[in-house]
Order: sequence, then structure tokens, then C-alpha cells
Amino acid sequence: SDNNPRVVEGYIPDDLKAEDLHFGNFYTKSNEDIVSTVKQFTLPINIKSDVVNYYDVSRKIDIESKIDELNKNAFAMLDPQLGSEKGDFFQMFRDLIENEVPVFVSSDFIRYYNQNILKQVYKEIEKSVFYENLWDICKKLYDISLSRYQNHLEEAGLTNNPILEGERLETAFLAVALELLKPKEGQISDDDNFSEENMFSAQEGQTHYYNIPRDLQREVLKEVKYIYKGDSEEQSPIFLYKKDYSNFSLPGEYKQDAKLKNYYLAKKWMNSLFPIYYRNEDCENCLLDYNDWLNNFAAANLITNDFNDNQDLKNRWAAIYKFIAFFEGLRSDLTYLHISRANTAVFGDEKSYSRLFEESGEQLGYIRNMQAELEKFSFLPIEGSVNRDSANEKPFIGMRLLQNSFWPNEYIFSELTGDRLIRDHFLGINDRATACRTAVSAKYYRCVGFSGDILNIYDIVPKNNVYYSENYDFGGYNESLDRILKQLELFDVGTWNSNVFWMNFDLSNTIVKNSPNFIQRLSLNEAWVEEKVVNEVLGAWINTALPQDKWESYQSEEKNRSLGFVSECSLYNYIEPQIELYFDMIERNKMLLKAIEVLRVGKKTNAATLILAELNNKLTKFKDIAQKELKGQTINEEECYELNEIISDTAILKSESKKYTLEGGDRETRIDIGGVKLMAFIKNQEEDKKVLVVGPVFNFKEKSNR
Repeated sequence: SDNNPRVVEGYIPDDLKAEDLHFGNFYTKSNEDIVSTVKQFTLPINIKSDVVNYYDVSRKIDIESKIDELNKNAFAMLDPQLGSEKGDFFQMFRDLIENEVPVFVSSDFIRYYNQNILKQVYKEIEKSVFYENLWDICKKLYDISLSRYQNHLEEAGLTNNPILEGERLETAFLAVALELLKPKEGQISDDDNFSEENMFSAQEGQTHYYNIPRDLQREVLKEVKYIYKGDSEEQSPIFLYKKDYSNFSLPGEYKQDAKLKNYYLAKKWMNSLFPIYYRNEDCENCLLDYNDWLNNFAAANLITNDFNDNQDLKNRWAAIYKFIAFFEGLRSDLTYLHISRANTAVFGDEKSYSRLFEESGEQLGYIRNMQAELEKFSFLPIEGSVNRDSANEKPFIGMRLLQNSFWPNEYIFSELTGDRLIRDHFLGINDRATACRTAVSAKYYRCVGFSGDILNIYDIVPKNNVYYSENYDFGGYNESLDRILKQLELFDVGTWNSNVFWMNFDLSNTIVKNSPNFIQRLSLNEAWVEEKVVNEVLGAWINTALPQDKWESYQSEEKNRSLGFVSECSLYNYIEPQIELYFDMIERNKMLLKAIEVLRVGKKTNAATLILAELNNKLTKFKDIAQKELKGQTINEEECYELNEIISDTAILKSESKKYTLEGGDRETRIDIGGVKLMAFIKNQEEDKKVLVVGPVFNFKEKSNR
């Protein structure tokens, strides 16, 4: 960031303005040379005569039905076996090692491995850092606002003063956050040794405490009651407009840990809207009338002013905000920073906002000027911006301390569906996966998205495939796709690294665009793209959105260097040499390490830093072995055992759902990456020796349901 040039040089200034930083500040794309000297071989081949270990592998793995594909393409997706449909990457590697089959370590596995550890890192940060930061921020702001409100109330008495009402609203808003965060009865451990990690310690039960004034108790506790009930739409006692409290329903991964549960509810409360428009002829559906809105807008300005007076709180809030945005995805829209900039534009300094709320002939003029300044802020639709041109969306344009969750899939599939995308007929009933009948004619409209939409963005849709071609052949589809592509052209290093969705999307770009150096030039082979690349891109895309798998160390009955399997380590073991991908993954993890350091997220725990550093050590081992392979060299015994250890010393303690559903009209597109596929691959190495290796890849499956 231009505002923080010293950060990029590795120096963390005391006057850090974290709100101006983005993760892309810490990313440097690798410029390492990637050279392949391995001898390429000509396809087709005769696997039975040309591959040295064909007969040995064929006695252990059923490849008979794939002989023709292997001869033609040097790779093939195998029929389900060894329990692959119900297994996982680690289990498949153990089964292959136990059966003494040389393993193929695919970039699919390395992507999955990296993605799951990043999810683990985020959970560690949430539990160990964000709870305490959010408590401290809310408590400090609460103390400031409560003191100001009580002093003003004592001075002015009961009066219809929008500034006083704004002070009250701000105080109540922060009190609800603290009430949600504080340890409750049954959440505090009685164990002096604090062995119950999912509960608060007795000391935390004493320190996380606050006093709530009597005149605020009724509305604050009523608000909290609605939140805990979490299943209805009610008039908010604090905000005086209707809120959907079902948004506070706890995801499964937050239910078992007291600190994470309280943090999650408080985090969702931070999504509360401070609208910038009031109800009038221009916005008949706006949430608040003018007087209630004025009080609400006063609170938004007071919160903004309190943050501006406390740079340490701004830094700590920025750390929470940016990590939530990166790992979960948040809409790009108005925050307190935009209120601050609008104030500066209208009044010349941030503290003159009080003129907004003075009873004077200029008040409406100031308000319109503020609204006009806030309207100038624009955000890309693909980043979750509320539609400024929609009358239905206008009531929901406003400041949120924490913007609502947003995953780019929401925009992509909404843009590529709708009754404006029409066609007349299909080849057959099974090709109508994305289509619904219109209500007024025999035509079809595109009512639900599917994987082909993602492949179209990458321009790698399999050719001559009726399922894909029929399901995006709608009038208006190409124009909608073009609107998405034009927005992606505007992305810069900050946007591509703004969240894990776009980061992983960009990593897949590396796979799609990379490869003149890939062994045998298979990435230039149509079959390789349509089977291996498509499967990986879609598997990594869906896995980004799925919950973290819980891992544990694998314990075998017989211990030796090959992790419990009485066998020699196969020096034929092979890593898919997607070198540019591995370099880039390492650099993105370095980016996260730097963000953790600069935003001081590691101040209270270094667990996340240690996990990320260890991940990069393993990625570096993958990369180093793959670079060696590109020179046609065979791995040595030490490298072989190190590789086996990484790929097979982990077991899945709890595998989360691998399913993802897209809905629209009377259709559902059900996506599932449960289990793995096994892929056979023929590699060339020293002395022009062709070797067959086998390994797990993503198991992307999709079907449509009416």
C-alpha cells in the first residue's frame, strides 16, 4: 500500500494504518526459471512392451479396461477400486504403498492438502485471536460510548435529540455484542488445570464482564433473546426495523466450542445495517422513517468517529475484518471508512458530522450531500456489491461494521441464470440439467447453474460433450459470461488475493495456462485438459467452499520407515511436476505469514504461524522433488521416505460433507467430491525408461435433480 510503504520492506511502523493494507501488499510472484530436460516420448505407445513395471502393477491394480487410453494418452482415470469411492487421499496412498504400487502424487492432492491446512489456520486464528480482539474492541468502544451517552443524558435530560438517541443506539449496539461474547453459565470450566479446551477458564469468566445500565437492559436483553432463538423475523428492539434472526443459526463447526460459539454470534451481529436512505417517495420500502433513520445515521457517524480517534482499535478491527474477508468472503460495500471519507468530503474534517443532526435549514442539504458522497463509492458486482440500480436493493444499501458473507459463486450463477436466458428445445430430457419451463410458453429458461459455467470462465469446456454444450446454449448466455470476464480483467494483485476463493481460482489459472514444460507436454493434449485439468479445477473450486476435514496422525500396528508397511520405498514414486503452481502456493502462504505478522494476529498465539511455516516446508519438498523429476532424475531413498511420510502419515478423524448444491426454479445441481478417483500415469525418466505410477485425484461428480 502507498500508505504503508515500509511494511512491504519488512519494517512494521508504530503508525501502521492497517485499514489501508490488503493481502496483495505482501505477495510477490515467483520469477524462478522452470526448465524441463527430461526426454519426451512419442504417443501412442504399447504399454505392455514399453513400460517396465506394467505387469507388476497390473497384478495389483485393475488397468485392463484402460489399456487403450494409456497407450494413446499416457494416462487414464481408472475404474473404482481399493475403496476409492469411499476413501480419501491419505487412505489411498497407504493402500497403494501397502500393495507396493509406485505412487503418483497429483497436484490435486497438493491442492487439497494446502486448502485444508489453510482452513485449520483460520480456525486457530478465530479461536485464539479474534475472540479476544473482538471483546477488547467492543469493550473499549462501549466504555467510550456509554460515558458519552450518560453524560449527555444527565446534561440534556429526556429530549428528542438525534445525537443523544444516536449515542444510545451505539451504546446498545455494543452492549449486545458484549452480551453475546461474555461467558455464560455452563460455558466456564471448573477445572483448575483447564483441561477442557472447548470452555472458558474461570479467569476468563471473571475478566470478560461488563455492566449494562438499567435503562438499556430491556431492549438489549430482548435483542439477545431473538438472536439465541434464531428462527424468526422480528422487529429489532435496537434498530427498530425488521431483522431476520435465522441468520444467527450456528454452523456445526461452531457449536462445540464455547468461545467460537459466542464469537460467531457477535460476528453476525456486526453485520447489522445502518442504512443511508430513509423512507420517502424515492424509497418507499426503506426500513426507517426520517426520524428513526436520523438517530440510526447518527450512531453510524459516532461509531466512525470513535474508530477514527483510536488507531489501535482500527488496526485490531482491520485485522479481524481482513482475515474474515480472506477466509470466509465478505461483500465489498460500505463500511465506517466510507462514512469517514464522505464526512471529510462534505465537512472538511471528520468531526463536523454533528452539523448533520442540528435542527437547521441546512440539515437536509448536508444529508443529501452525505448521501451523494456515499453514492460515489462503487464496487464490482462480482465482489458482492449491492445493486445500486435496483429499487428492491436500495433499502439495504448502508454501512455495516462487518459486511455480509459473500461467495463469488452467488454472483456468477445469478448472472448466468434467469428468465432472460431462453431457448426453444433440447436434444433429450437428460440434457436439460439447467433448464426450467417458462410459465407462459413452451420455451425453457436457464434456472440453475452447473460446473460448465466455471469451465467457461477458464475456457476449458470439454469439446463434443452434449451435456456441457446443451446446458449453456441459451440466448443471452454469452453476453452474461462476457460481463463476468470483463470484470475479471479489472482484477489486480489485491483482488486476486482478497479471499481464498479468488486466490484458489487464480491458482487454477496457473494450471490451465501453464505447461509447455510439463512432462510429455500433456497439458497441451486435449484429453489431458478435458479429464485431468477439468477434474482438478472443479475439485479445487468446490473444496474451497467446503468445511475443514479434521486430521489426526496415522497410527499403524507395525512401525518402520515406510510408515507401517513392511516394504521398500519405491523410487518410482512421482510428483506431478506443476512447478509454477507449487512456487505460487508457497508465495501465497508467505503472503499470509507476512499478513499475520504485520497485522499482529500472531501476537497472542504463534500456532497459526507454525502451521503455515510447516506447510511451506512440505510444499518446498514437493517442489524440489518435482524440479528434480523435470531433469529426468530419479528420487533417492531419503526423498522417497520423506514423500511417503507426508502423503500417508495422516488419517481423517472427521470428514466433513463433500456435497454442494446449486438451486434454481424447480431444479438442483448436486455436486459431490466425496471419495477419490485413481489415475494411472506413465512417466519417462533416466535412460528413457517408461514407468507406470498410480495415485488419487479429486472425484468430481455432478447430477441434476428436479
